[in-house]
Amino acid sequence: MFHNIPILIFAACTVFVGTQAVEAMGDQQPTPSARPNILWITIEDWSPDLSCYGTKGLQTPHVDKLAAEGIRYERAFTTSPVCSTSRSAMMTGFYQNYIGANQHRTADKRPLPHGIKPIPHLLKEAGYYTALMSYKTDCNFLPDKREELFTGNDWNQREPDQPFFARITFGGTHRSWKRDSLRPIDPKNVEIPPYYPDTPLVRADWANGLEQMQIVDRQVGELLQRLSDEGLAENTLVIFIGDHGRCHIRGKQFLYDGGIRIPMILRWPGKIEPNQINDDMVMSIDLCATILEAAGVEAPVPLHGKSLRGDDVKNRKYIFSARDKMDETHDSMRAIRSRDFKLIHNLMPERPWCQFNRYKESAYPVLAEMNVLHMEGKLTSEQAQFLAPSKPEFELFNLNSDPHELKNLADDENFASVKEEMLAALNNWRENVIMDQGVSEEFRAVDVFPTENPMTTVAEWARANEGNFDFKATGWPAWYPTRTLDEWKKVRSQWEPYIFRKSEGAVAHPVILHTQRDKKKNKKKANGAQPQTQFQPLFNGKDLSQFIVEDGTAPYRVEDGVIIGRTMLGSPNTFLATKKSYGDFELTFETKISSGLNSGVQIRSFSRKNDGRFHGPQVEIEDSPGEAGNIYGEAMGGGWLTKPQNTQSHFKNGQWNRYRVIAKGASISTFINGEKITETVDESAYASHPQGHIGLQVHSIQKKKLNGAEYFEARWRNLKIKEISGK
Repeated sequence: MFHNIPILIFAACTVFVGTQAVEAMGDQQPTPSARPNILWITIEDWSPDLSCYGTKGLQTPHVDKLAAEGIRYERAFTTSPVCSTSRSAMMTGFYQNYIGANQHRTADKRPLPHGIKPIPHLLKEAGYYTALMSYKTDCNFLPDKREELFTGNDWNQREPDQPFFARITFGGTHRSWKRDSLRPIDPKNVEIPPYYPDTPLVRADWANGLEQMQIVDRQVGELLQRLSDEGLAENTLVIFIGDHGRCHIRGKQFLYDGGIRIPMILRWPGKIEPNQINDDMVMSIDLCATILEAAGVEAPVPLHGKSLRGDDVKNRKYIFSARDKMDETHDSMRAIRSRDFKLIHNLMPERPWCQFNRYKESAYPVLAEMNVLHMEGKLTSEQAQFLAPSKPEFELFNLNSDPHELKNLADDENFASVKEEMLAALNNWRENVIMDQGVSEEFRAVDVFPTENPMTTVAEWARANEGNFDFKATGWPAWYPTRTLDEWKKVRSQWEPYIFRKSEGAVAHPVILHTQRDKKKNKKKANGAQPQTQFQPLFNGKDLSQFIVEDGTAPYRVEDGVIIGRTMLGSPNTFLATKKSYGDFELTFETKISSGLNSGVQIRSFSRKNDGRFHGPQVEIEDSPGEAGNIYGEAMGGGWLTKPQNTQSHFKNGQWNRYRVIAKGASISTFINGEKITETVDESAYASHPQGHIGLQVHSIQKKKLNGAEYFEARWRNLKIKEISGK
């Protein structure tokens, strides 16, 4: 609490002075007029690259003044290196993984669990007027809309004497950057980290970013001046932070300090002594606990973050952070950091750091520069390691001797005890604090895509195949490198006029080829065809209420999100059929069968009127070598629709296999584990079966084929379908 304690001291001589501060832990709640206003200023994608933190080349006098009037934290970190996951944590005070908000820009948002409420809701319930003074919420949970999280959009909308909680984001530091015509920065005067090549393009890009920060600094100054002009500064706790680290290729999205270390400054006249520099290990989610304490509000669920003035922070040994998917780039990392060491656990070491990410290839000129130099063999070993085709599982850094995190000590026996201790603490955090879900097989997307990129860039292939794969589920393929040397040179040449533009005058931001989504696929076409829908689950993962059983008596059940069909002696072919029928669609699923059993998935199928038999095209499921992926005319009278059948070995016996089926008009295409099996065109079959149900087959079985087994089983999971309109 901040009340009745004349001087509170925590690490590095941080001082809170309690003159009429809130009696946060008392039995009696303070009146609204006695509570402080709270102004939370966030800048996007920015490390402590400010003149008050010692960064060379730029001047940030307004933020520097704010720091001089309060406290500046030297060791402040976010829990995640990208905006939506980091902001989800800061909106609640909990690690993003714990609240299910760890996948960047997830499409499957859910309400907060465990009785947790967003911080603005808690403050509103306590009598605060809450305002979001900028456009961005960027939360991976529900509610996520501005009007659902905040009351209004400016503190001037509150009632007289009502305290306010206002948040504002200055987005200029998020690429692309504007040049500062008032104070251009000479690229010769900036300091480049050693993991980037010291080239004119790298220096110019770095300087451009610093110029944008100078522009944002003036915007911050205008806001603080308004606070003062309205007579609010003396009773307002001002917070200034970055939402995560800098938007350079080894910063944002990664767990190095460049991705998670942020500026953090607090000012509260009369409550926080000025000119303080604090060396505690603090996290962005600590601000939530600090704000609630200052406002006299008790959270219904104890927060993961701790008050900045408490012993928990003063005595903190480690901070933790996590990274999961970034857009459709699938990767997963966990990190633990002390004052002296950092350990990163790469949960997907098979993937490169610089695998394809559409945003980065469209926005990061240094990515093109480094790829060109890497392919030409012109990078140092320290610079080149970040462009390797895979990662070590563990990275351990001595931050005292290696502040840029370049020398991996994970396999150094001299640091084995450090690694062991930190890994134990990291695993405990994963298992007992955030309830880490780890990495699923679907997320890894093994064998989903062809083994090699058939095009010159991953960007081109991804754009061309947006309608053929569910990238929301599988992510983009991790083929590497993502472009040829010639293609990277083209990209670099596109960037050069923009990066080297004058501070006055305009040069258009380049549009990098194939890095924009194909918007035409999401618009109504001139011929009247409707856009493709998104993939929808065919199975709710819990029960079989969406299906009916056709023809046979083989039983089906659900276990752990998997549909399991078991053979029944004496039963004809049995089909678990969807209640809904489908015409043109894309279907994806995973399947595994007992050795010796063949099965299938019916499409466009229905019961025949004369004998009730379920019939239609069937996608074959069979052990390799065999005819898996071919199309059979189940009870249609003509046998195989795929003529001739393709005997193949893409089906992995005894393992989960991913199928993709595209049925459009008379054409049916099938893929197994990313490899195309057939594209069958049968006008007669389409004429008789233009639409029908999806059916999961359990084949009839004879006792002698069981080879002594009691039964065989077929399994299906992750069934999803996307209906397609138009031909």
